[in-house]
This record gives sequence, C-alpha cells and structure tokens, in this order.
Amino acid sequence: MQADTTRNLNDEQQMLADSVSKYLTDTYSFDARRSTANGDLLAPHPQWQQFANMGWLGLPFDDCDGGFSGGPTEISLLFQAFGKHLVLEPYLETVVLAGGVIARGQAVLKQRYLDGIMSGDIQGAFGHGEAGHSAERYYVSTSALKTDHGWQLNGTKAVVANGPLADVLVISARIEGDVRSSQGIGLFVIDRHAAGIAATDYVTVDGRRASEISLNHVEIAADALVSTATDELNRVLDRGCFAVCAEAIGAMQALLSATVEYCQQRRQFGQPIGSFQALQHRMVDMYIALELARSLLGATTDALTNNDENSGLLLSALKYRVDKSARLISYGALQLHGGIAMTDELNIGHYFKRLTLVEKQFGTAQYHLQRFKELQLQLQKN
Repeated sequence: MQADTTRNLNDEQQMLADSVSKYLTDTYSFDARRSTANGDLLAPHPQWQQFANMGWLGLPFDDCDGGFSGGPTEISLLFQAFGKHLVLEPYLETVVLAGGVIARGQAVLKQRYLDGIMSGDIQGAFGHGEAGHSAERYYVSTSALKTDHGWQLNGTKAVVANGPLADVLVISARIEGDVRSSQGIGLFVIDRHAAGIAATDYVTVDGRRASEISLNHVEIAADALVSTATDELNRVLDRGCFAVCAEAIGAMQALLSATVEYCQQRRQFGQPIGSFQALQHRMVDMYIALELARSLLGATTDALTNNDENSGLLLSALKYRVDKSARLISYGALQLHGGIAMTDELNIGHYFKRLTLVEKQFGTAQYHLQRFKELQLQLQKN
C-alpha cells in the first residue's frame, strides 16, 4: 500500500519526489530522529543545513527572490515525505509560514531575511494563536499601536512552534477592531531578540520545540508591517494548513504500511493475526480512510495550482477529512499493535503523537466543517 505521489508529475517534480524520498530514506533514521527529539532544547537540527544545500529551503520562493518558484504540488510532495519520515526540522515554521509572509513584504525585509532563510542561516517562527483561543482563526488580542517611529506591540502568543531556535518572528497583532474581528489584523516581522520579548521554551509532545512568547512594549520600525489584509492572513494560514495535511497523509501511509506488515508477521493461535477477518476489515477501513484523504489532497493541490475559486472550499474539506482519517488510522494502528505501540523505541507512538497535534493545527475538524458550509453558501450566492 504505497502512496501515489507520481500523479500527473512533470520530470522536475518526479525528480524532486525521488530525491527527497531517497535522501530521507538513506539518512533520516528513526533512531537519529529520536536522539534529536530527546536532546537538548536548544540543540540545532542536524539536517537543516543539508536541506538548504539540496535547495529545499528555496523551493517555494519566487525565482526573482533567489528561489525555485515551487507550487502546491512541490510542497505536497515534500511534506508527504516529511510525514513519512517524521521530520522534525522547522520547514513549516521557517519557510512556509515566516518565509511566506516575509516574501510578501517590502524589499528591505526580503533583503534582510530571505537569503538567510534559503541558505539555512536564519530560522523563523509564526506567532498567531493565543491561549484558550487556538480554534478561532481571527481571535487576536495582541495589540499594535502606531508610534512616531513605527509600531509598539503588546500581548502574548501561545505555542509558537520553533520559537526557541527562531531568529525572526512573524507576529499577528490587532491594529483595530474587536478581538474576534477578521478585519484590522496586521502581520509584523520582528527580530526574535528585540527588547521587550520574553519567552518560555519547551518540548512539545511530538518532540518539537515551541515557546510562549510575551511582547511588552516591543518597538519596531514602520517597515516591519507586511500587511493588514484579511486575505493575506488567510493565505498564510491556508498554506500552513495545506502543508500539514500533506504531512499527515504521509504519516498515515507509513502507519498503515507498518500495521499491515506487523499483522502479517505477528502470530497467534498458530497463524498471522492478519489472517483474522475482523482485523482484515479494520485494516480495510484504515485504507479507505487514507484514500479518501489522499484523493482530496490531489483535488486541493490542483485547485490551488490553478487558483480555482473552490480552493478554499476544498482545503477545508481536506482538513476535515484528514483529521477524521488520522484519528481512525492512528487509533487503529495503536490497537492492532497492542501495548508495544506506545514504547518510545517504536515509531508507531511517534506517528500517533504527531497526527494528534496536526488535528489541532490551523483549525479543528469542527472549525473546517463550519468554514466549508460558509464558503459553500458564498459560492452559491455568487
């Protein structure tokens, strides 16, 4: 049961898929990954520089900025491989989120940060969620006050992934409006070590690093503001959502393959447990759940590539389906493996933890179900 990552790929995309798969298979061992996850909180990621050397960090940026103008298909291929191998490196946080915002900023910001991001010398983080309101896309109480020389930021951001290792932060802050309004939210680029920034760093349940970041009278220049448009905030959040959906599908594929293999090898009553009809039905259900998510990933990738008006609708359908499939597959893998699945030495529990966190990122299944309904009504009116 292997993922169909070759659907309608051109030669360059196929080369990318093959090279990423080969590199991670050859060099990204589970034991090395465990060592990094369980290592020092501020230890650098050992593979990050090699990701830069292979050109992956420049993949989604425009060629005029020194990148390779990769699109949704390339991101999907990359993140499916990341999910399969449980990659810890902060590609999502640095390249897709922080880098994606900076690339839309003024030339001075791009000159200051983009080359460093693509070369692996600068890492980033994206601070948007706030404590107690992670399921609300537009809840922003962090404030941005206009000053004579720029802006002053005050507030707190919760679970800022890669916060401990970031050199640059992209922070959402409210310029005007109610804390739940979709209007009046600015995206600001800030030096991680600027005066007034305090952080509490920690390891997340899936072995990544995150911070609770407080901003107390943080003074920044006027050109640190990238955008106040709701569409721009939606764009970066949707890019992140798409990436973690692709990652989750790669992880689900790996979980399903590992479970089928285990059931073929594990013997009980003198025969492989995979020959038991009840377990066969369970694995078929897992396979169907994976295929439903994978088909929606393909449709969403095509829509995003073609700037289809249905892309937002499909993305919410994809996230809803991924969350439901991830739960069915991850719980199924745990139950079919038994107690051994939750030992730190076996990768099954690590996939489970990562998929559990993906369910909470960029909106829950319930949020995207509601968003799907709202977008559907808008399209019908138009």
